[in-house]
Amino acid sequence: DGTAASAVDLNPAGSLQSEGWAISGNSQVGYAFSGTSRHAYLWHGTAASGVDLNPLGFVNSEAFGVSGTMQVGYATLASTGLSHAMAWSGTAGSAIDLQSLLTGLPVTFASSKANAIDANGNIVGVGFDEAGAEYALLWSLSAAVPEPGSLALLLLGGAVLLTTSRKRKCSHGI
Repeated sequence: DGTAASAVDLNPAGSLQSEGWAISGNSQVGYAFSGTSRHAYLWHGTAASGVDLNPLGFVNSEAFGVSGTMQVGYATLASTGLSHAMAWSGTAGSAIDLQSLLTGLPVTFASSKANAIDANGNIVGVGFDEAGAEYALLWSLSAAVPEPGSLALLLLGGAVLLTTSRKRKCSHGI
């Protein structure tokens, strides 16, 4: 509210550090670091409201975007160490691996991340091929963000659009 007294510490209990990346209404997203890994986090205005979004089978994650009840970011697969673009609807169990939808395209993606989501459920991000070249990605949903159960169906039916390619090595490990 513009004063020092209005600041809210969102760092969850037991976390050594945390960072917020995006806000929409009363939802904030980012990550919390426990000392061993980063986990994507969702807050609703207080540290006590924090929800750990890190899905099973993944060792690190961060949420970069939020709109309505949806969050987007990435999670690092424990078995390969590669990052996958993710979408959540408020819980770790709701995670949808957007990387798995990047099939049948002219490029084979080794890793990806989602950076933002709009009110219509359009998600933008980046994919990396085996050589580290970056490709801007758009996961386009045909309707406003649905309930979690029908989100998977829309994502499967949604178009993935390869927009640009920049031939350079990935220097940030994602």
